[in-house]
Amino acid sequence: MLFKTVPHISYDRLGEYWHSMQSDKEAYIFKPNSKFSDVIVLYYFDRSSQLANSDLLIQNC
Repeated sequence: MLFKTVPHISYDRLGEYWHSMQSDKEAYIFKPNSKFSDVIVLYYFDRSSQLANSDLLIQNC
């Protein structure tokens, strides 16, 4: 199911977003109540913010 939901996002890219949800980053231990869906929401929020900023920069050049 995961790969059907986010087939275009690499493991390394998502790692940037779940890094803050880990209590032990070397052992990959996650904090209580950490959810993969939160990682996906953060990814898409960041992506849309980046695209909006890029559009503003292009318009003002």
